[in-house]
Amino acid sequence: MKSLLLRAIVSLALLKAVLVLPARAAEPDYVLAPEDSISVIVLRHSELNVSALIPPDGKIVMPIAGEIVAAGKTRSQLAKDIADGLRGRVADPEVSVMLDTPRIIRVYVLWAGLAPAVRPDLAPQKTAPMPPGVFDLKPGWRVTELLAAAGGLSAAPEHAAARLARQDGRVLEIDLVKVLATPNAPENVKVEPGDLLAVLPSAAAGAYVIGRVGKPGFFRLGPGAGVAEAIRSAGGAQAGIELTHVQVYHADGTHEIVDVQKAYSEQDPSLDKPLRGGDAIFVP
Repeated sequence: MKSLLLRAIVSLALLKAVLVLPARAAEPDYVLAPEDSISVIVLRHSELNVSALIPPDGKIVMPIAGEIVAAGKTRSQLAKDIADGLRGRVADPEVSVMLDTPRIIRVYVLWAGLAPAVRPDLAPQKTAPMPPGVFDLKPGWRVTELLAAAGGLSAAPEHAAARLARQDGRVLEIDLVKVLATPNAPENVKVEPGDLLAVLPSAAAGAYVIGRVGKPGFFRLGPGAGVAEAIRSAGGAQAGIELTHVQVYHADGTHEIVDVQKAYSEQDPSLDKPLRGGDAIFVP
């Protein structure tokens, strides 16, 4: 059985595959890539003008200049390369590159147990994960701007944990207390295309508890809480259930099986398994 959080992450993957949002105009330092639609204008030589959708190999074909690599360059860099290719055949070529339709650049926010303050498309929920949000990335966005676009936090930042997952596999831990108090702090990193910001309950906020317990759900806990304490908050294990193989699902997609029977029966916090932010506990 999978946790609610894991199912929410699966739903995010499906959304990334099918959802399309309108794109925005690019800044001067916008780096071209496949699926950008551009126009190349050669002053005084309209016969050399070209409109093109940058293909997967990143190259466009210009009259006279031939094949030119467009992907990975800004518009001014591409214009210079085209002018260099025309030079010698065209006197003093003056080239400009216009971005007609930028490629779709999306970023994602996954809420789990912490409903944003404003979500006009959804009714507020306190104990279930919010569906992931998909946003059109704006130039210069950092974590604070993405949070604001998603509606902000309804919980205090010290009760939330945030991780920024990048397309190259890196995961950055985000200190929400610091970035919200000091937006210019280095921890308020720039958002990149395809980033997923996961905002989860911290261990101080609580955890999900499901399975053979008295009252499954999301429970708010104090700092340093552990798995056995979370199970007690959920009404305790059902009669006859041993807590020797409790499954704990973590927000990073990993999970582990823990034995908290002694910590539970003796109510000894020193024996308990500490929680991570956004954990989901399954009592089999």
